[in-house]
Amino acid sequence: HMQAMLNKLQGYATRKCLTVNTKKSEVVCFNSRVDTLPQLLYDGENLPYTDSFKYLGMVCDKRLNLSTAAEAALKPCMAGTYRVKTFAHDHNLTNQLHALIWLLKTYAIPAGMYASQIWATPYLRQGAEMDNLLQKWILNVLRNLLGVKSTTPSWSILRECGIEPFQFNWFRATMRFYNSLTKCNSLLLKKVLHADISLSSMTDSCWTSHLLSALDGLAHSDLMKRQIMACDPVNLSQFVVDLRSRHLGYWNQFTAPDPRVSNSKRLTYHQWCALPVRNAHAIHPPYTMPKYMYLDLPHHVIRNTARFRLRVHALRVERATWSNSTSLVRDICDSDDIQDEKHVLFR
Repeated sequence: HMQAMLNKLQGYATRKCLTVNTKKSEVVCFNSRVDTLPQLLYDGENLPYTDSFKYLGMVCDKRLNLSTAAEAALKPCMAGTYRVKTFAHDHNLTNQLHALIWLLKTYAIPAGMYASQIWATPYLRQGAEMDNLLQKWILNVLRNLLGVKSTTPSWSILRECGIEPFQFNWFRATMRFYNSLTKCNSLLLKKVLHADISLSSMTDSCWTSHLLSALDGLAHSDLMKRQIMACDPVNLSQFVVDLRSRHLGYWNQFTAPDPRVSNSKRLTYHQWCALPVRNAHAIHPPYTMPKYMYLDLPHHVIRNTARFRLRVHALRVERATWSNSTSLVRDICDSDDIQDEKHVLFR
């Protein structure tokens, strides 16, 4: 059947005076376990088989594995961070954290957005915010900027730098894409959307299934699921507020107890060091960068400030987490008090 379709394509191209470049043409046989595939010819030229191809900038493999596209999206994101690093070095901005972070938001993070409406759906679930290669790469870049250890909690790093998870940008773009499909004039696209929605009741691996499962944890998830199953558009502003609220809800578990009762990096950061978050809004992000990031400070001052705020310092309370023989009290002063951030600042 494929050879017959190629013959029809050749006839159509001949009638329309079109030329098909066979040197740039390849064949992908999806989900096939056959070792020997039939030879396919176009105008007498053999078309080679390949395991993957790029279509409109998105890499697709023969197993339809979306992680292949995510790995391909990592490369332009990495290239964006290197451009930022070079620009900062050339313009003497290496100690201007706020400028570096805004450059990352401008060049690196958007580079990891291309075609994410399609391939990023497996990473949109609640709890999967840090499970992708692009998020891990950006976190490593931010840790290097701050000069903190690799064990510094990921959510704390993002909050300190005023950056929302990649998941927020991907999910918002995916929902915008869905809304555009419901309103488009193309009958073919609408049929594809209806077919995928119908398929979601039979399998959990299709695009709509990923989208529906990703809505769990949102305040209006039930309403949005019904709208999607009916192929109706979703209120994007309400969705963005719900998604930001879900992300902010991560910190609810750290509202108690007192950091001196439970020795935890995230608990201490949330209660003692982090700036208060703003309420979830459709336009404005909830996080703000602390003032020291706007100052032109020496690198060692930036590093020590970030380490102190994120509890990756060398105070006794931190050393006790990885050394059972370390006491929480008495080291650099005579006070019989726990040597933590509160003691250093107020005692």
